[in-house]
Amino acid sequence: MNRKYTDWKNEMKIAFITSSFKPELNGVSQALYSRARYLAEMGNNILILAPDYQPLKDIYPNYNQYLGQISSNIWVKSYPATELKEVRYSRKMMPFYQYDLTKELEKYRPDIIHVDEPYRIFGLKYVNGHMRRPGIKYARLRNAPITAMWHTDYFKYAKYYLSKARENILVPILTNLFKWVYRSYDRVFCHSDYVYNKMADLGIQNLKSGLFHGIETDLFKVVRGAKKENEFRMLYVGRLEPEKTLDILFKGFEKLNKQYDNLFLDVVGDGSLLNKYRSTYGDNNNFHFHGGIKHEALPKYYSQADIFVSPSQTETFGSTVLEAAACKLPLIAAKSGGYQQTVLDGKSGIFFEPGNEADLEKKIKILIHEKELRKSMGKTSRKYALQFSAKNAAENIYKEFISLAENRIKL
Repeated sequence: MNRKYTDWKNEMKIAFITSSFKPELNGVSQALYSRARYLAEMGNNILILAPDYQPLKDIYPNYNQYLGQISSNIWVKSYPATELKEVRYSRKMMPFYQYDLTKELEKYRPDIIHVDEPYRIFGLKYVNGHMRRPGIKYARLRNAPITAMWHTDYFKYAKYYLSKARENILVPILTNLFKWVYRSYDRVFCHSDYVYNKMADLGIQNLKSGLFHGIETDLFKVVRGAKKENEFRMLYVGRLEPEKTLDILFKGFEKLNKQYDNLFLDVVGDGSLLNKYRSTYGDNNNFHFHGGIKHEALPKYYSQADIFVSPSQTETFGSTVLEAAACKLPLIAAKSGGYQQTVLDGKSGIFFEPGNEADLEKKIKILIHEKELRKSMGKTSRKYALQFSAKNAAENIYKEFISLAENRIKL
């Protein structure tokens, strides 16, 4: 590297390598899109290397909008990818394209590289995924700083997808590979206390905790006129997969629906269990599955709800909880993972015992009856959520990028 720190002044060349990007709808892709946009607005040049979504054009007809030059200083290049069977409509790069990634980095010559979920980019299988460290070869060759972030707790997912015998064999192996991968990066950004503590417990020391993941607080705000009188609407937003443990919410709603008039549950999101849930629980005016919704349309759904409920026990952060909070919704969430940082128990929402259907019903009833408590929690929710803005997260990451690049030049 032959650039001086004083040459940057918000004009860094930043490369992002990611496990997912738009048009895929998840927290990783949306966080990166927001981060890149804000870093570009500062004057930085951004290159994003992502999986190819063209084979899923029937699912993502707008995939072309997120290829090539998508703004004045953001470029996206995709690489051939196949289905990531563990996550519906997700992709994994073909492993041999790791060499093409290195070639692209050689052409771009970034000042810093950041990798989102490095162990997942080439898949979750032993050889294809965990034995590879995206970006590391170029970073070592060019003495470029390289950082990473962990978003998805696949260790918790194991019990929902593997037999107990396979879990006992595979999880220890994958844990060791996970540690090997993340120890390779100069810094690992931890976007919640849960992530920091879990990685520290694994003996990973190159950690930095802080606000590195946020939501679009300008987008997520109350849409006037969305809420209807004489209705009580509950809302869940997220993927419909086994690890979300949604059955306790749906079964609980069926019981509550027999006890209260004008009670509704809106479920927004797609996933492998969507058709099963529609068949099991029906899809009618009171219990409605909306499927996947564009990110920009979500504020309307948040704004017409009275409470937001999530029974998931596997969240490392919980973006949808904060989106709901930004729209002044009181929250009910399982006391688990990243929710313990994004929900203020008794102030912005209420925790329930993870997996306990009776406790979840009890907490929902409290908010059905306590209108003033809902109002108070809604106000606190919005105020607290504003601290987690995507703009603030991008600024914090940029400060870390500058520090790492400056220190690398001094070496």
